[in-house]
Amino acid sequence: MSEALHITEQTFTNDITSEQVLHALRSEGAIWLKGFVSPDDQAAIVEEVLSHELTEVDRTNHRIREQFKDVDWKFEETPPLSKILGQRIVQLVQPAVRAWEVNHVRAQLYSPGEVGIEWHYDYKRDLRVVAVASFLGPALFQAKLDSGQVDWQLQPGDLTLMRGALLNGNIDDRPHHRVEAPLSGQRLSIAYREFTEIVPELEPRNVTS
Repeated sequence: MSEALHITEQTFTNDITSEQVLHALRSEGAIWLKGFVSPDDQAAIVEEVLSHELTEVDRTNHRIREQFKDVDWKFEETPPLSKILGQRIVQLVQPAVRAWEVNHVRAQLYSPGEVGIEWHYDYKRDLRVVAVASFLGPALFQAKLDSGQVDWQLQPGDLTLMRGALLNGNIDDRPHHRVEAPLSGQRLSIAYREFTEIVPELEPRNVTS
């Protein structure tokens, strides 16, 4: 296994440290932690989220095509089990990224035949870390990391962490990525973000003075 794969693809254990997560995010742009959410917790969180009304999002005619159903909350208003999951993620990340303060949560439900989300960058307003937990069914996640493209077949219970704006200073090094809708069944994702109203000023990457 290459060094890049070793630090970006790991089965979650309680031995994984915040510093290891930060190293992967800073040096590569993302980390895939397999099995972060237990099966029992997955079932309870899915039931909780799907008890809310989700809104259809169909931007298949836009430059960046995306299609799913979603619902979002301010972090303090997030349903209790989803909030507890967010607190677990914060406990994992925050010791090494003390400035990261999750304030927004968004759940997205993908179904077969939809486009998912095509290649895109997360918003500049998503600061430091973007955390996404997967539920229900598998989905192909592709990202262009610092050492090259990865193709991850995300499974229910997996957690993906991606580099957000300002984690590495003001260089714009947000990873380019996409996610496919499932081939059968459905996939639910829950994203935890620190969202700011003020768009940070970022410098293009690989610019020489």
